[in-house]
Amino acid sequence: TKDQIEFKESVELRNISFHYPGKRKKGLSNINLKFRVGQKVGIVGKTGSGKSTLIDVICGFLEFDNGDFFVDGTKLEKNNITKWQKNISLVPQKFFISEGNLKINIAFGSSIKNIDENRIRNCLKASCLDEFSENLEINLGENGDRISGGQCQRVAISRALYKKSELLILDEATSALDTITEKNIFKNLRNYENVQTIIIVTHRIETLKECDKLFYINDGILKELKNYDELLEVYNKINLSN
Repeated sequence: TKDQIEFKESVELRNISFHYPGKRKKGLSNINLKFRVGQKVGIVGKTGSGKSTLIDVICGFLEFDNGDFFVDGTKLEKNNITKWQKNISLVPQKFFISEGNLKINIAFGSSIKNIDENRIRNCLKASCLDEFSENLEINLGENGDRISGGQCQRVAISRALYKKSELLILDEATSALDTITEKNIFKNLRNYENVQTIIIVTHRIETLKECDKLFYINDGILKELKNYDELLEVYNKINLSN
C-alpha cells in the first residue's frame, strides 16, 4: 500500500550516531548495520550497552544525530518514518496486557467482529501457548495478573505475530521463559510462513545459534561477528573481564 514503505530487499544503517541530550555517555557511535529480508539477525550486549537505543533507531522512535537510514534504497526521513513503522511488530521488554480476554489481547486494535480465531490459534501455537487454543475467552486479569510472566511474554509474541508484519523484533522478549520453551518458539518462528525477517535482542547467547547475522554491541559501538564461534569468543572475554 501507498502508506507503507516497501520492505522487500534490505535495511541499512550507515554511520549512525545518537547522543542522549545532557549525558556525556554516547548512545550510539557510527553504527553500520545491514540485513536482508528473510534473515534472522541477532544483537547481543550487556545491559546498558546500547541495544535498546539501537532498536529505537531501527523502529524510528529516535531521531539520530547523523548518518543515514535506508529501506530498500529509500532514505528514511521525518516525513516517511511512519510508513516504515507499519512494517514492524515489536515485542518490547515491557508490554501492555489489557484487562480482557486472550482473544482481544492478541488481536489488539481489531474490532471484535473482524477477529480471525484461526489466525489467533496459529499464533498461539507458534508462541508455545497451545494450552489456550481452546480457551480464547480466558480473562487475563489486570495487566495479565491471572497468568504467569512467561505466558504474558508469549501473549505479547502472539500479538506481534497476529499483525503479520514484515519485520518482527524481539527485544529481550523471552527473558521470562526457560531455554527449552524459548528454543521451541524460535524453531516455530523459523517455519512460520508469515514471519520473514526477525531481529532478536538478548543477553542470552545460546538464543542466537540459529541467526544468519550476529552483531555485538558494547558502549554504543557495534561490531558484526563472523559466526557463533566468534560470538562465544567475544563473550568469554567479557565474562572473564567482569
